[in-house]
Amino acid sequence: MYLKLLREVGSNGLFHVFKVIDTVGQYELQTQFNLLSELQSLQKHLNLIVFVIQNGHMTKEEKCKIESVISHGNQNMSFISALVVTYCEHLDEVSRKDVVHQMKNNEHTRDIAAFMQKGIFTVGFPDMSGVKDGLKEVFEETIASDEKQIRKLIQ
Repeated sequence: MYLKLLREVGSNGLFHVFKVIDTVGQYELQTQFNLLSELQSLQKHLNLIVFVIQNGHMTKEEKCKIESVISHGNQNMSFISALVVTYCEHLDEVSRKDVVHQMKNNEHTRDIAAFMQKGIFTVGFPDMSGVKDGLKEVFEETIASDEKQIRKLIQ
């Protein structure tokens, strides 16, 4: 686990500071404790908590980490939490809505979905180097739309 500070000037001219908590790697009790401690210590200063998972690949470890935050956090954390589901670049709008619907209705993920009061966002940012010219325009439109979704979330 590591922390990274990101800074960006938003379209509204306000300076945004992002604290990224990356929990990549094997799930460990110490990592869970550090993540919860970090979130609780920053809670008064947070505007948004974003959880990121891959479409169709929520691991047991990722699920456990998110559930730990849910069970040890409070309602204020729910109001500022969002879930971003990546690797959705190949899905059309109906299929993306289905991903969100499944998250909200599946017995294994419905509590997580309910916690995300800011919403669940499906996005895709493919590596464009191997994409044929005819498909690039379609992907570029989808990427622009997904980027707009994420920027709107942080404003």
